Amino acid sequence: FRLDVMEGWKPNFITQVFFRDADGDNTTTEMALSHTGDELFVQGLVDATARIEERTGLTSEVKDITGDRHDYDPEWSALHFGPEHYDQVNNWNQYQSQQPVGYQTVFQLEPKTKTASGALLALSEEILTNAITQAL
Repeated sequence: FRLDVMEGWKPNFITQVFFRDADGDNTTTEMALSHTGDELFVQGLVDATARIEERTGLTSEVKDITGDRHDYDPEWSALHFGPEHYDQVNNWNQYQSQQPVGYQTVFQLEPKTKTASGALLALSEEILTNAITQAL
């Protein structure tokens, strides 16, 4: 699909821009752009974000610009590696023969209410140590 849409166009750019409310409300708008065929894309992006800032009062942050001058070569053909190019020994036997080198334990600690009024039980080092010791 990518080659059907962008074949022959150069350069190709993809960018991500965030607009934040200058008042500190943490209101954020994200804009993603994909653009082809404009060698002055970066300058146009700078101009557009400046105009948006001026008209809306938002502050912009260009998070990422990915792109290059892709020179399409119609003579190039990609290599395809199928299953026949790889060792096809019994994969299940190899998987079953693996030995674990360790394990992981995940603890989720949450305070419980102590009284009917909703006062939270204070967590201390001693309480946590005892809880973990009892769990193991």
